Amino acid sequence: MKLWVWMLSEANWKDHSKLKRGQFLTTIREMQEAMSYKVGFRKETPTIDQVRSAYEAFAKASMITAVKTTRGMIITILNYDRYQDVKSYEAHTDPHNETPMKPGVTPHYKGKKGEEGEVYSSTNVELPDSQAAEAPDEREGKGNLDSCPHQKIVDLYHQILPELRRVRSWNETRRSYLRARWREDVKRQSLDWWKGYFEYVRGCPWLMGIVDSSSGRKPFQADLEWLVRPQNFIKVVEGKYAQ
Repeated sequence: MKLWVWMLSEANWKDHSKLKRGQFLTTIREMQEAMSYKVGFRKETPTIDQVRSAYEAFAKASMITAVKTTRGMIITILNYDRYQDVKSYEAHTDPHNETPMKPGVTPHYKGKKGEEGEVYSSTNVELPDSQAAEAPDEREGKGNLDSCPHQKIVDLYHQILPELRRVRSWNETRRSYLRARWREDVKRQSLDWWKGYFEYVRGCPWLMGIVDSSSGRKPFQADLEWLVRPQNFIKVVEGKYAQ
């Protein structure tokens, strides 16, 4: 379920460059990061086989299709419009097409071997190690499939909001949040927009930790990850934290 929710958040909400609405580019490595979880202070990351079993189950249930490319795979969310319609969530009486699975069991489906560029639903799309290890920033500019300038936006955050917590590690989970915000609106695909966003945050005392704390506890301060998480981001841009 965690991987499915991540896929829905990653999919383009409208046609962008070479990708269509409901599609996104990803790799096995990115899906491993998306499915990782914490056990105490220890981070658990699923194996390649576990990730493959999960997305192949989605493919078998006709929830997605995948196209192998030299830079990863292009996932297409089938019936994407249905998931974007709020009416789809108002009632849960409609039957689902997903194949029922026994609790605790993730099936592994063996698919037919496909040639590169072929659209298929259940097959091994693992990249060679040299390509699977390619970081998202290193893929930027290649066909504009992922053009989010992570480092430049992080630099703007540090420049405009030096009082807030500095970014020490920009992992794939954090990248996915920023990448999704970048893709959602063409207006946000500009460093000037992000400069304005951070300047706006600077004018919000609560986000900056400039508030009286009657409880004696340290006041809250936002950080970059918090500012680009979907639930927080929409509240900021809608003015909830304005003075």
